[in-house]
Amino acid sequence: MPLGCSSSTIGPQREIVAAFRDDRGDHEHEILPDEIGSEQILLADINYSSTDDGRHWWSDIPSDLLSDILSRLFVADRCFFRLACKTWNSIFSNAVSTSSNYQFGRDHSFPILIHRGLDGEVVDVFHPITGVTSILSLDGLSLRGAVIRCSKHGWLLMSQGRQGDQLFFFNPFTKERINIPSMPCDFEGITFSSPPTSVDSMVICYTVWQQQVVIFFIYRGEHEWSRYGVMSDGIDFKSPFSNPIYHKGLLYFMGKNADLCIHNFEQRANKIIEFPARSCTSIRRSYLLEFNGKLLSVLIGHMGKFLQVYALNQETIAWKKLDDLEYKMLFVSATSALSATNSRDRISGLGNKLFLDRFKEKDGVFYSLATKRFHNFWSGYNNDDWCNTKEYLNCT
Repeated sequence: MPLGCSSSTIGPQREIVAAFRDDRGDHEHEILPDEIGSEQILLADINYSSTDDGRHWWSDIPSDLLSDILSRLFVADRCFFRLACKTWNSIFSNAVSTSSNYQFGRDHSFPILIHRGLDGEVVDVFHPITGVTSILSLDGLSLRGAVIRCSKHGWLLMSQGRQGDQLFFFNPFTKERINIPSMPCDFEGITFSSPPTSVDSMVICYTVWQQQVVIFFIYRGEHEWSRYGVMSDGIDFKSPFSNPIYHKGLLYFMGKNADLCIHNFEQRANKIIEFPARSCTSIRRSYLLEFNGKLLSVLIGHMGKFLQVYALNQETIAWKKLDDLEYKMLFVSATSALSATNSRDRISGLGNKLFLDRFKEKDGVFYSLATKRFHNFWSGYNNDDWCNTKEYLNCT
């Protein structure tokens, strides 16, 4: 999914100080001063309509002021802005619809979803927390027909050409491109160890041939791929929804039935871990991801009829099912799987969720481990599977 972006400087910050009583809910709502900035706007000093007893409507704040406030908020705070009332939500919607280019925000603590069409000229940049979709122009960069294969460290690993064998790294924010020698054959999954600008960066992929898993790898600066084959022990490792993970010097990848292969480069040997008995009857999608030095797996059944998360015990090499992610958030797509932490639940209700590359209308869909159902933030989607949602294919 999900791709972290860099931050950039936003204009002067102004603290917003206000306290209102909402007649429609009889609850006080307070906006506390932000620690950043020195200039204050006291909303109580602004002339806008009030009720007979002196109480004010949230919706009566001037729209130009609301737009100015919105433009200066952290990404996370925009969630609360939308929920204040219908007027505030309309200001938010208008700001999104008039945004033609992706703007780098200060809050880059959450992954974003990048989707591109085959024309190669633009990509949609979707923030799964705020629901904001912006456009990033790629005009003139010769990306027509390119397919996203993997993403990490702010970089896309893409393929192009008639056979899809022309590999290259692309940074959608800096527009930098780094070419890689063409692959000699198709592959099942691909990943890279570190940013391609790192001196020790390595690209790794694998394919399945007869009873062997063939490992391909190439280091930065090399002109040819190295390869060797190891026995697969009869396990089917053709898995279209799970890229491998290079984790602590080992390569991990999953088969169709969530059986795990741990490949040791020094020994050139595989260790196969069969998945334990589980409640799911058939696995349609499986994902591997890292979180705080641990390896997690996500298993999904047909149409999302079941969704389970497991953590790998590195000492016993055994999977343990997780029923609660606490403050953790997981983000998965066909080409990537990432994690993030909602520190101390700083945005209430975001933890313990798995965000997908699926949409209900224009709103992103997530799975809650608390309710064991699929939801979205803005249109009230609430279902026990992902029926009536759509999926972006060329995304990460």
